[in-house]
Amino acid sequence: MKAVIGTESGETHQFELEDRQVQALTGLEIGGEVDGSVLGLDGYTLEITGGSDTEGFPMKESVEGTQRKQLLVKEGTGARDLEHGERKRKSVRGNTVSRQIAQLNLGVVEEGDDSIGKLLGEEPEEDTEEPDEEVEDQEDEEVEEESEDAEEEGEEEQEEADEETAEEEDEETGEEEGEEAEE
Repeated sequence: MKAVIGTESGETHQFELEDRQVQALTGLEIGGEVDGSVLGLDGYTLEITGGSDTEGFPMKESVEGTQRKQLLVKEGTGARDLEHGERKRKSVRGNTVSRQIAQLNLGVVEEGDDSIGKLLGEEPEEDTEEPDEEVEDQEDEEVEEESEDAEEEGEEEQEEADEETAEEEDEETGEEEGEEAEE
């Protein structure tokens, strides 16, 4: 099962859950709160906001249980692009987390001290700022050296092209003089 955690700032973090984490979430319903330490997010409190099963059917808060049901829907989860008054029969999954759920959506209720990315190992440590600046300086110097080399090469190529043009002009002038002498 995958967990997708959305923050208030709009960031999302997705990761695969281990069996022990899935067992801790099994039986909870949409709207239920989860202690973040169960998922390795110490200090966080998360809310289950939805999910979908292995076939892609969405969880619906108003359907009790874990089974899949067919509903006649006119709006909400499972219904989209319906005309006014139109209803469709759609399959949805119940509101309870089970082993059939492939993706579980969670929202942050209370934030912890560290960012979610840092706790999940997605972000680098903050102590590495100084070496980054040195690397940037080295990269800038390399770019400057490359641009100077390119300029020098460009000047050399231009000089060679000018010499070739001058030689061609001399040859043409010599041919024209030879033609005038023959006449």
